[in-house]
Formats: sequence, C-alpha cells, structure tokens
Amino acid sequence: MQWAGQCLAPIAERAAVPYAKKTGLEIDWNDPTATNSKLAILSQIPKEFLLPIRIEHIVRLETLPMLHRDSFDRLLVAQALEEDVAILSSDRLLHQYPAKIVW
Repeated sequence: MQWAGQCLAPIAERAAVPYAKKTGLEIDWNDPTATNSKLAILSQIPKEFLLPIRIEHIVRLETLPMLHRDSFDRLLVAQALEEDVAILSSDRLLHQYPAKIVW
C-alpha cells in the first residue's frame, strides 16, 4: 500500500494549500522536512469539508477515460460518481464525465 500512499500524498497536499493560504500559514510544500507542519494544517481542516479517499474511489478512478489530464480532478469525479454527489466547479472539462457538475 506504500505506492498508493505515495500517489495520494500530493493530492492531500494540494487540497491543503488553499486552506493554508486562507489561514495565513506559510509552508514550503516541497520541503520534505516540513512534514509536521503539513500534517498540522491537514488536521485543522474541519471534517465536514473532507471526503476520505476510499478504495472504491480508486477503483472507479481507474475506469474513467482520460478526458481530463488532472489526476486530482479525475479523483473528484470518481468520488462524485461513487458517492452520488455533485461537484462544484467551473472547470468545463469535467462536464465530459457523467458526474453531476454544478456551475
């Protein structure tokens, strides 16, 4: 499972960046010694804003066509399809997928 963790770590960091900026926290996300700071930010994100990545999401992700090159956005599509929820986004490329897109 180490491979999955290595692939998902950048996704978690990308999700944390807007929260870090909003709260005024400055972290060099490329600095491997900043792990504790990264975890501190991730742990501050309110739980209602998080949707854990489950194995079903990864399996669905693998079935999606490569209509969008951004792996994070494809993961959002996979989660939306699995959880039957909508994605709030202005990204027009997401409309190519069968997920519900609002905006």
